[in-house]
Amino acid sequence: MPSGTKTWIVEYRPGAGGRKVSKRRMKIEVATKITPETARSRAKEILARVHLGEDPAGARAASREIPTVAEFAKQFLEEAASPPSIKPHTKRLYASNLRRLVVPAIGAFKLDAVTCADIARLHRRIGKATPTSANNMLVTLSSMYRYAGRSVWLQRSSILLGTQ
Repeated sequence: MPSGTKTWIVEYRPGAGGRKVSKRRMKIEVATKITPETARSRAKEILARVHLGEDPAGARAASREIPTVAEFAKQFLEEAASPPSIKPHTKRLYASNLRRLVVPAIGAFKLDAVTCADIARLHRRIGKATPTSANNMLVTLSSMYRYAGRSVWLQRSSILLGTQ
């Protein structure tokens, strides 16, 4: 880098490879943090995944495009949770649940990174004080992830089904 920072990278061609496929680069680590031997072993692991058909840099780029729960909650309320598809009271309930309960707890997580354990933990924590709010929060999350499953962000809404 112009700043003098040195970084270990691995360069590969995804898919079938060949000269017609553009190269991808993936950062391994800053050179001062790991030894050359460690960098080589990590590069071999990445290249082995590439040979098995994966595209680690492409997967990483795709995961960066997935919104956080807070970002998607805003989109959900604007697009899916609006009359006439739902009643105005339900929209207020969804907005309240997302603003008060969901976003403070898991709003920073990526939409596909939320697990059943995260939701169960949140449900138990809220349920100790207000069981009805905890159950309403589950209904809100279920509706939001159902919408996410139908949208581009999640092809399968496996998060709430426990298959992740």
